[in-house]
Amino acid sequence: MSGPRDGRRLGRGAAFAVLACATVVMMATASAPSPIYPLYRERWGLSVTMLTVIFVVYVVGLLGALLTVGSLSDQLGRRPVLVAALLVAAASTAIFWTADGVVSLLIARVVQGIATGTATGALAAGLVELSPNRRPQLGPTTTAVGTSIGMATGAGVVGLLVQSTSRPDAYVFPVLTLTFVVLAAVTLTRPSPRARRDWRRCDRASGFLGKCGRSSSPPFPPSSRGGPSRVCSSRSLRPW
Repeated sequence: MSGPRDGRRLGRGAAFAVLACATVVMMATASAPSPIYPLYRERWGLSVTMLTVIFVVYVVGLLGALLTVGSLSDQLGRRPVLVAALLVAAASTAIFWTADGVVSLLIARVVQGIATGTATGALAAGLVELSPNRRPQLGPTTTAVGTSIGMATGAGVVGLLVQSTSRPDAYVFPVLTLTFVVLAAVTLTRPSPRARRDWRRCDRASGFLGKCGRSSSPPFPPSSRGGPSRVCSSRSLRPW
């Protein structure tokens, strides 16, 4: 009997690792373009105002996705939403890779914001659902730490490349595109772990016993209704 249990545990651990990796890569991608903007400005003669617009359209795409499809994985399951978001993220980095002007940058940044907003809820909820019973806070902690590491790594690594080459985008975005495609393929093909219907565990992870998903400082993004992502609802605790 120990064999099947170990196999299921290994499967959940591998799925957790994939989601943690996707979180880091998604956040690294969000910060990666920033150090390259001065080069884009010189290359295409962009104004400071236009660079500001490029920053803003990312936020528009991000918030738009959070408010419209942020909780879509509650209805469709984590896997299909996450695979779609990863492929959209790959499309955004591919557009960055082949960008030839300001229009391409605007499109790439909007698509990137949509991908990030779509993936964030599914990633955070999936990490909570796959956390070990004895460590219910591991999911929210991984989301927070992964976000910080990803943002710092993306800007830091690309910043170093900017110092050593005039075309860092020719290296960064092909690698990111391939990484997103691989993550989507792994997410799509690996066995689906079942989420545990453990309400006490869910309450502890949310930080507020008895009111799951309604803590004063929820670790999850807002849903389409403006509240915390329903990672602890009966529909979210379902097979992927």
